[in-house]
Amino acid sequence: MTFPDDLLTKVDVSAADSISEPEVALDGPEDDMRLAAACASGDRAAQLRLFRTYRARVHATLYRVLGSNNEIEDLIQEAFLQVFRSLHSYRGDARLATWMSRITTRVAYAHISRRGPSSVTLDAVAEPASVTADVAQQATAREALRRLYDLLEGVEAKHRIAFALHVIDGRPIREVAEMMEASPTATKMRIWRARKEIVKKAANDPWLVRFVSSKSTERSSQKSTERSSQKSTDRSSQKSTARSSQKSTERSSQKSTARSSQKSTVRSSQKEAGR
Repeated sequence: MTFPDDLLTKVDVSAADSISEPEVALDGPEDDMRLAAACASGDRAAQLRLFRTYRARVHATLYRVLGSNNEIEDLIQEAFLQVFRSLHSYRGDARLATWMSRITTRVAYAHISRRGPSSVTLDAVAEPASVTADVAQQATAREALRRLYDLLEGVEAKHRIAFALHVIDGRPIREVAEMMEASPTATKMRIWRARKEIVKKAANDPWLVRFVSSKSTERSSQKSTERSSQKSTDRSSQKSTARSSQKSTERSSQKSTARSSQKSTVRSSQKEAGR
């Protein structure tokens, strides 16, 4: 497996912009396998296409886990270097985007572990002033998010990552579990522990309490909507099945009646002929 030197040290973003071929979305697993194989074989255009296609996704994952960080660009480079070096092992068991998210998550975990947890406390602050609803919500979200990342600096790496991906980024438990290569049960426990630690430290901070509460409400509403949608789908499916079953029964009954009528007619005709 070979890669150009600048791709092994730093992805050449300017070179990516020089490719005239328009970007084509990866429609399915077969496209993933073709792109991965081309990158692993040293295809320069394929390597640059992979970088251009997934850079924003890698950046978003790192940003959600780490928050504003002056090392984010270096970590993006590190994530892609690991991706390029590991592409020969990609077998298509998961979509390429999911596989890359796992690697990105490992990079974030390694970064947090190298840096080590810090002890962070927040001073109690007054309730935010009452202003226009939209402005207040935006200000509350920004300030609460800043304070939340301050607190996350003191949370164990695995707990922090699970919490950030689920609560802040809004990813489903199952997706977070796949990214962290853990079971859904272990992932839920990590999120619970992170939340418990954050709530304890931020009990006197109205900005943060309000933010965490709103996130919990959003998730509960989303789950309720999903359950309602699933129930509606199930009911529609049951009704459709019942109708199909009823029609099938009616058709069978009609056929049976027709056969009985036909047999009766034949017997009557035979008796008439015999007389």
